[in-house]
Amino acid sequence: MKLILLLVTSLILTGLTCSAQTYENQTLPAGITTYPGATLVLRNCLITGPITCNQAKSITVENCFLNLNGQNGLMIEGGCPVVYFGKCVVENARVVFQLNQVWNDPNVTVEWIQSASGESNNWNDQFSVYMSSGTPNRSIILRNLYVQVDPRSPHALLSGGIVAGDWESSYVTVADCLLVNCQPGLWYGNGCTSELLANYVSLSTTQQGSSGLAVRSGYAIGNVVDFSGPSDSAPYDFRGAGGLANNVTGSITNLYWQWLRELKAHDITLGFTN
Repeated sequence: MKLILLLVTSLILTGLTCSAQTYENQTLPAGITTYPGATLVLRNCLITGPITCNQAKSITVENCFLNLNGQNGLMIEGGCPVVYFGKCVVENARVVFQLNQVWNDPNVTVEWIQSASGESNNWNDQFSVYMSSGTPNRSIILRNLYVQVDPRSPHALLSGGIVAGDWESSYVTVADCLLVNCQPGLWYGNGCTSELLANYVSLSTTQQGSSGLAVRSGYAIGNVVDFSGPSDSAPYDFRGAGGLANNVTGSITNLYWQWLRELKAHDITLGFTN
């Protein structure tokens, strides 16, 4: 009987161990793929391949450096209750972050990410919330992001910054983000449950017909767009928007230096901390 109990205990402990993937202070040259129910922790890691998470239980990617050489960054699909992606530096990503079919989730936070696409950038939005939602009490949060598309990329004119809501996404908040050379900069298209607050969008209107900030519904408050595009483009595209206030058009310079000042003011260290 004692032997049976020991075997059962061993199997349980083995199952718990297998369900957790924790990597700290490591290099992951091929990236990583989780499995349903996994708990993934990446901290202080150098990552040079995609992070693909399907039906995971919990995902934490913190203080990492991602150099992706035209590959995807953090891709999450389906049913992940807890997501934290923060304090990371991302370079040369095809897509930095995508949330896909994660519904009614009050525990998604993406913050303090510095992303520069490099010349290998493809025609994709750098941050995308697709067919996903927060809750009435707590939105999906994307805040304090620096997103820059390299204008030398052959696909720069089709590279969006942040799509805050696509295909029935709802309860998404994007706040205090800085977007440079993105086409368009910031876009939201579904429902009146989401907010775009105090974001800066610079030089995102160089493609004919593209707007710096496009809102089909929801709330856009206190955003600033630097418009320098052709005459048939517009800094704002506010068709059917729910609530608008204090959005302005003006010249924006040195957003990167503004980003560095924000990091210092909030005592944030990006990338490795040891």
